[in-house]
Parts: sequence; structure tokens; C-alpha cells
Amino acid sequence: MDWEEAISRCVRCGRCRSVCPTFSLLHREWAVARGRIALLEALEGGRLEPTGRLEDHLSTCLLCMACEEVCTNKAPVVDLVEEGRAILVEKRGKPLYKRILAKVLEDKALARRLVALGLLGQPLWGREVPQYRGLA
Repeated sequence: MDWEEAISRCVRCGRCRSVCPTFSLLHREWAVARGRIALLEALEGGRLEPTGRLEDHLSTCLLCMACEEVCTNKAPVVDLVEEGRAILVEKRGKPLYKRILAKVLEDKALARRLVALGLLGQPLWGREVPQYRGLA
């Protein structure tokens, strides 16, 4: 299936809104399958630039496939989001934090040292995390 056909499968009915975990948390149209597909359609059509903000919107998708399970037209949302992310990497390059993380993961000794450092610092900054993340 080509890109245009895949995008056209979404008829913007909104069934995905009821099952999308990021939409239930953020309540923003760009945080649901039909919103992300609309953004990708605009990117493909040249009406939207490949920006960091677009990257942020696409990166909130968990690729859980809940939207695909309820979609009556079987829009390939996960494939579209993955392809959109790949297009952004091609046009913008990998974000700095991902390049750093890749380097850390390549070097196991460095990763261990950073984990140990994080554990030492946890009492300083980790105390507040549960309240802000809804974990407490």
C-alpha cells in the first residue's frame, strides 16, 4: 500500500479517540491517530515543515495499535507514524538526545557509570518525580 492510499484510509471518524492512551492523557487532536495522520498528510503535501514540534507530536505515539484495532477502515496508523518518524530523521537528522543515548548504549561501561551516578543523585531530584508523574 502506498503512502497516499494509507493516509486516505483514515476518514477522521474519531473512533481512535476512545482508545488512544496519549489522547486520554493530553486531550489534544495531534495526540490521536487522526490528528497525527492529518499532520503527516500536511507534511507530505508540503503544507507543513519537518520541525521539532512535529517530531514531538509523532513521538508521543506509543505504537500500541489500539487505534488500528478499532479502525473500521484499517488505517495503518503505526506504519504511517513510523514512516513519518523516518522522514523526519532523514530531513532533520536524529535529535541530540537520541544520538547521546545511542552512544551511551554502545558503551556498557559508560552506561553503568551513568546509572550509578543517577542512583547517587536520586535523593536530590527523584523525590519529586512520583507527584509530577501521577505515580503517587
